[in-house]
Amino acid sequence: MKITEQEKESIEKIVNEFNETKLKEFDCKFVTQYKGNYLYLLLDEEFLKLAPTLRLKYTGDIKKWEFAIFKWSTETYTTEYCFIPGSEYVDGSIAGALQAAIIAYPPRRKQDKSEIFKVLSKLMKVRKG
Repeated sequence: MKITEQEKESIEKIVNEFNETKLKEFDCKFVTQYKGNYLYLLLDEEFLKLAPTLRLKYTGDIKKWEFAIFKWSTETYTTEYCFIPGSEYVDGSIAGALQAAIIAYPPRRKQDKSEIFKVLSKLMKVRKG
């Protein structure tokens, strides 16, 4: 089943709301990608490339998705998630999947940018040393 444009608009609203409410203290946001009947949710962290996180399979109902989480040890998505932290939030919804993802893979909290540049500056001085 293909995800319609109207459903994609609804999905974007759900993801944007999650980013604005649950990730406002973090240096990241979730980004969507669509491939066939799959919704991929990638974590976009500042200074890093997009990180694969979730793959949700469309079932024909925007409120009921099949959940798979990216497993870094095998670099594949797995539907065997019952033992991952946050699995109690997997309820078929996009918001539940996103909540499970940030518990399984906790994002970095926002930092004062001047602190980051101080650390980088010190590192550069040590390397030139």
